[in-house]
Amino acid sequence: MELIRRNYEFLGIKEKVTLFIAKCAECQKNKYNTHAPYSKMQALELPTEPWADISIDFITGLPVSRDPATNIGYNAILVVIDRFTKQAEYIPFRNDFTAVHLAHIINDRIIRHYSIPKSIISDRDKLFTSNFWTTLLAAIGTKRKLSTAFHPQTDGQTERTNRTMKAYLRIYVNYQQNN
Repeated sequence: MELIRRNYEFLGIKEKVTLFIAKCAECQKNKYNTHAPYSKMQALELPTEPWADISIDFITGLPVSRDPATNIGYNAILVVIDRFTKQAEYIPFRNDFTAVHLAHIINDRIIRHYSIPKSIISDRDKLFTSNFWTTLLAAIGTKRKLSTAFHPQTDGQTERTNRTMKAYLRIYVNYQQNN
C-alpha cells in the first residue's frame, strides 16, 4: 500500500487496491498463507452398544413453559441422543442452569437409567466446555468430543433431531403460546 501511495493518491485508494488484489489470480497464488494448515477431517467412530456413545445439545429460544407438578418454568430443552439406537431423551432445561445442574440432570435422567457413557459429543456451548464439566467427565471415564466450531454437520444426527422437535413444537403450541 505504501508503494502505491508514493506515486498515486485518490479518494478510496485502499478499498480499490484491496478489491483489485482480491480479484487478481496472480496475487492470490503468490499470497502468503497466514493461518495454520487445516487438519484432516476425522469420522466419528461407530457406536457398538446402546447408551455408550451419546450426543447432547440444547434447543433454546423457547417461551417459558411451566411444569404443572412443580410450577418451575423452563425455556430450553436438553436433547440427549443415543448414537447406537437413535433414541432421544428430551429434558426440560433453563438458560440460567449451570454445569452443576447439567451434571445432576445427566446423572438422574441418563446414567441412572442406562449407564455411564463412554463418550459424549457436544457443540462448544459454555456448559460443555466448562472446567467443572471437563473434570467431571474425566473423573467418570467419559471421553468428551467437541464438534468443530460453526460446523453443525459434525453432529448431524442431533441437529436433525432438534429440527424435527422444533417443527413439532411449532405445530403443537397454540397462537397465544400459553399451552
